Amino acid sequence: MKKEIVFTSKKTGRVQAICLVTIFVWLWSGIVSIGYAQENSIQVIAKSKKNEIWLRWAPSNAYVWELGNKYGYIVERFTMTSQGKFNEDFAQHPKLLSKQPVKPYSKDEFQKLGATDEKAEAFAELLYSEQARQAYPSTPAGLLKRNQQQENRFGMALLLCDLSQTVAIAAGVMWVDKSMVVGPRYAYRIRLAQKPPGVTIEDGVFVIESANEIPLLAPRDLEATFNDQSATLKWPVLADKGTFSAYYVEKSVDGKTFKPLSDLPYTNFNQLADSEYMFLQDSLANNEQTFYYRIKGITPFAEVSPPSTVVSGKGRRPLEAIVSIDSSAVINKQQIFLHWNLPTEYEKWIKGFIVNRSDKPDGPYQDITPQMLPVHQRTFIDKSPNQQNYYRIKYIAKEKKEGREDSYFSFPYLAQVADETPPAPPVGLTGKVDSTGVVFLQWNDGKEADLFGYRVYRANSLKEEFREITPRTLKQTGLYDTIPVNTLTKKVYYKVVAVDRNYNPSAYSSPLTLNRPDRIAPVAPVFRIAQVKGDSIQLQWTKSSSDDVSRYHLYRQEKENRVSVKEWTSSTVPVAYAEKDLIVGQRYTYILQAIDSAGNIGEVTSREIWYETGVREGITPSVIADRKKNLIRVSWKYTQPGVSKYVLYRAKESQPLVIYQTLDATTAQFEDTSVTVGTTYSYCIKAFFKGGMQSVMSKPVTVSY
Repeated sequence: MKKEIVFTSKKTGRVQAICLVTIFVWLWSGIVSIGYAQENSIQVIAKSKKNEIWLRWAPSNAYVWELGNKYGYIVERFTMTSQGKFNEDFAQHPKLLSKQPVKPYSKDEFQKLGATDEKAEAFAELLYSEQARQAYPSTPAGLLKRNQQQENRFGMALLLCDLSQTVAIAAGVMWVDKSMVVGPRYAYRIRLAQKPPGVTIEDGVFVIESANEIPLLAPRDLEATFNDQSATLKWPVLADKGTFSAYYVEKSVDGKTFKPLSDLPYTNFNQLADSEYMFLQDSLANNEQTFYYRIKGITPFAEVSPPSTVVSGKGRRPLEAIVSIDSSAVINKQQIFLHWNLPTEYEKWIKGFIVNRSDKPDGPYQDITPQMLPVHQRTFIDKSPNQQNYYRIKYIAKEKKEGREDSYFSFPYLAQVADETPPAPPVGLTGKVDSTGVVFLQWNDGKEADLFGYRVYRANSLKEEFREITPRTLKQTGLYDTIPVNTLTKKVYYKVVAVDRNYNPSAYSSPLTLNRPDRIAPVAPVFRIAQVKGDSIQLQWTKSSSDDVSRYHLYRQEKENRVSVKEWTSSTVPVAYAEKDLIVGQRYTYILQAIDSAGNIGEVTSREIWYETGVREGITPSVIADRKKNLIRVSWKYTQPGVSKYVLYRAKESQPLVIYQTLDATTAQFEDTSVTVGTTYSYCIKAFFKGGMQSVMSKPVTVSY
């Protein structure tokens, strides 16, 4: 948010205003700072001068500034060894540079100081005026207004300290250390003399070599761009960030006597904080006189640098859009005569003309004049034009702009010779239709240089007249169209015509045939038989009577799952199918789909079929002879559901199998203790189910006991 503070000098009665956007943080070039900006902190810089060191600090925000004004600052100095460590004598007991906390001068002291420095008078207004002590209501709006006023006063105060060393010392934010000696490295610490309970404020620390003073250099790389009675100045500021906090801009009409453009210096407050350059625009009294500019930098210590290199120049009258082609004529059907206009008062600014030509308004353009035409000439004859020609007049200013040729162009002007030859018919016409009836057409672009565009025609039959569907000539080689889909007409036809710039039409392109989208599902097939036969399910059906069916798909429904069984084309589909290897006891439903070329589906669902053969898979038992326990153990694993009992069969030696034991459905083994040593036994087992089903008799397992 842009803030403006206005103050009046009692000495001069002059009202001055400074616009503030942000407060810059100083990072002195070439000096290592070990303090970093905190939310509540004190930021400090230092500069080595002859036999003294200057210290400048700034609170990080208005709150810390108010505390500093109230309690004052403690300025301490630590002496460091050449290895960068603190001297042991001063490590715990730094030298206090002021007997009392450094605080702003009193109101009376500022008034005395204001007699010689009007900035001191302005600072006193910020610190001691009735507005500075004004109370605000404890409402959100009141608190917001108070904070805004504090930020305004804080920003203005820091700027005044930057512009006057006297004010900075009087404001309690600058100290001159005259007790130093040249040679050692010092660390300075600036801290508040007192802090409110629970408030953390980071001290400001800066390390500096007490060496000879480094000369202040002039600002570099000042540039000036001159326009119509104005000059725009540009100079780099990012590289000098921390060195200069503001600049004086000076102007001269003779290159010797310079005067500042403003009583107040210019800052980069109204530009981005990290902008690489600063810009300033100044008005010129006229375009005939040479004007000179230079700048001086101002440091946070209120030092003014030597002036920069001087830049100079004259204003430039605007030359855009002063030349225009106003007429043309065709000579003997082979040449084109051009005439353009330029007000005579502009001739003194122009070197001459060059005629450009292109076959398109946006170029590229080529020069067709062998040399520059004189500035008084207004006509030109193109002796070898194309059928279609776009002309423009290039005119060159006498003075260069930023060291380069300064050229301008008239607007393009179309001129054509007589043309009765139509373009070739369009080729490569293709298209597609989506399910909603939206048609997309596309064709190849024509090769003619004077091609203007295309017109598209449509019909429902090749025998009827094609009607144009383009309200205006198309520039592109494509078109979206919409056709009705609920119609008995299955096809739609398109043709395209090319048109040149003389509106000569080509012949029709070859017609494009497109199928309308098919939204009608084919007639569903009919199941005639769906039943269990033997070990399979037998299906028979009657095929769909629709003639656009392209394929058939048979599915099996198992509870919630639909499983693909078989797929046929319309020419290979049978009328019967038998499926085996199904799960006995399961219930199935079959779905037969007839699908047309558009993907529409007509389907039929069979009745539910219970696949039951009465026979289940057999059991695979195992047998072990346990001679220690005098028994033979028969065991098995069987996972078929619904078992009601097991029947165990046994045979001795070569005797036939007979029913030996009937076992409960939960039984998984049987121990046969009625065995005789030296006898061979064979066992088989069969499962019986609820509902009368039974498993296949297992294969016999034999063991010798």
